[in-house]
Amino acid sequence: MNNIVSYLIIIDENINCIFKNLMNLFQKRIIITGATGGLGKALIKELIPYKVQLGLIDINETELKKLSKELLKQKIKNEIYVCDISKKEQCKEAVHFFINKFNCIDILINNAGITHRSLFKETNLEVIEKIIHVNLMGSIYCTKFCLEEITKNQGTIVIISSISGFAPLYGRTGYAASKHGLSGFFKSLRTELKDFNVNILIVYPWFIRTNIDKNALANDGSPAKTQWSTIGKIYPPEFVAKKIINGIIKNKKEIIISASGKLAYLLNFLFPSLYEDIMKNKIQKEFL
Repeated sequence: MNNIVSYLIIIDENINCIFKNLMNLFQKRIIITGATGGLGKALIKELIPYKVQLGLIDINETELKKLSKELLKQKIKNEIYVCDISKKEQCKEAVHFFINKFNCIDILINNAGITHRSLFKETNLEVIEKIIHVNLMGSIYCTKFCLEEITKNQGTIVIISSISGFAPLYGRTGYAASKHGLSGFFKSLRTELKDFNVNILIVYPWFIRTNIDKNALANDGSPAKTQWSTIGKIYPPEFVAKKIINGIIKNKKEIIISASGKLAYLLNFLFPSLYEDIMKNKIQKEFL
């Protein structure tokens, strides 16, 4: 009898835990930057069952309006705002727009990002600045203007980093700098928000099958013409989105997505020179 009671207590606790975790998403007001990209759309698809209200940000007005119409046809509540997140005032206006529409913000997913394929010695500094302004400062701007609302609602801030957020990546110095910066900034911010029950989830994906590398910049800021080189498996955005949403539900602080990513983390931590050699040999052919 005691064993049965114990099992029932455990089952009850597990059900309560699952229910509590699911409530981390149900009917929440969520802002997603880079909404029209491959990962942005995959995240939206994963969020639909939770009856959320979506605030969608992107620089591409045509694609953003198209996405919004498709979602409205499916009776998915959404508002859109065309925004260049590298511009502080535009981020401020976008966030205030969504606050006025939704009355509050529960979750911010900093998903927007750009990259480049060019050796630093050949790259215009304006290209490096653009990468850092979009990837790092854009996330900082959006977080700053959402912070009061998210703190009030004990919400979640999600950062889409990269394996290059903790390890080097040949031919992408500006991109790696922006992703390392995200990790340092938001880990530090997490400590400031710990007593306010605000969770910060930093996601470290492996290579994803999206347009970010197709739209990569060359050394002069024009579209890159060098062929994209990868290491290991390229993951579909749907796979990555599922991991991210699961991380939000479970209040995780960090996710390294894929076995390849975890191996990269261990290799870089334990044998950094070996990791550099392996990565360089795989990627360097882009520039030969």
